[in-house]
Amino acid sequence: MDAYVNTAILPLIRANWYQQISESKEKVGGNATVEFTILKDGRLAENSLAEGAGHAVLGDLALRAVKKSEPFPVLPLEFTAPSLRVRAQFRYEGATSSAHPFTGMAVDVEGVHEPVYPVGGAITPPEPVYQPEPEFSEEARKKKVSGTVTLEFVVTSKGEVVDIRAMNSLGSGLDEKAIEAVRHWKFKPATKDGKPVSVLTAVEIDFSLVRNGR
Repeated sequence: MDAYVNTAILPLIRANWYQQISESKEKVGGNATVEFTILKDGRLAENSLAEGAGHAVLGDLALRAVKKSEPFPVLPLEFTAPSLRVRAQFRYEGATSSAHPFTGMAVDVEGVHEPVYPVGGAITPPEPVYQPEPEFSEEARKKKVSGTVTLEFVVTSKGEVVDIRAMNSLGSGLDEKAIEAVRHWKFKPATKDGKPVSVLTAVEIDFSLVRNGR
């Protein structure tokens, strides 16, 4: 189920989470944990706040992000249970966050000015077809730096990645390595009413010294 969650569920929710944060203009950072249940057909059965972040706003935005992502892709046939329970943590770093303002966002695709949509509802998510992993930077290897970089980017109607930005920073050259790798990723484009469209999405790039054999 890892592939289903990581490629079909999380990109949907992340894109809507960033949109909710951007539109709310919230300045106070924190965390919120949401638990929700996905039925076999992709419908959302339950959606509740497990842990708050010290103020109600982030919890409410997290719940909205999950709800806005419905309906999800149907559960894989090999998953025999009637539903899938998911626990997701949402993090916002406050007014210093580099979240891309979503409203009115557009991208140039081969000379055509296209709107950029959030994934969810009638907008199907893009499907990765080529995802080379990032290399570990020499500086990070020497300093034994590891962690996760969250990148936000647009997948165009041609399946190409543009407008990449790091939502947080690990430093030591790892941000640049993550961006360099994702820039070469290829996708089967998202669709709206059966037609390819450009969408905003995000992904977490994990840099592990063990994984990279360093």
